[in-house]
Amino acid sequence: MIITFSYKGIEVHDPHPLVLVLNKKWLGKLHGINLNYCNYSQINAIAKVVNRKVYKIQEKLGLRYRIVNPYGFYHTGIKPVIRGFGRSVYRTYFVSGISQVKLLDFKFQKEQGQ
Repeated sequence: MIITFSYKGIEVHDPHPLVLVLNKKWLGKLHGINLNYCNYSQINAIAKVVNRKVYKIQEKLGLRYRIVNPYGFYHTGIKPVIRGFGRSVYRTYFVSGISQVKLLDFKFQKEQGQ
């Protein structure tokens, strides 16, 4: 799920992030990837990795799978693929600082054969 929202807090660098949500309330915070720090091809690379990894787990565990440990998922599954991006895109947000949430319908580039 990709959302955008207004964010207020201490040392906020992006008050209107565009976030690919990995877990909406793990350890009291929203965990995700801030897509504002990525270009379109990087966003598609992240989407492919997430889709592939989550799909494999869903096949084993069922369709209601959610990422339980987003920090581990990011560092073992996503970060190795996006290492060359130049900056960390993993972010956490205090739920209390989030307002004006909008769910987005983002059109990812399809892989060949789909």
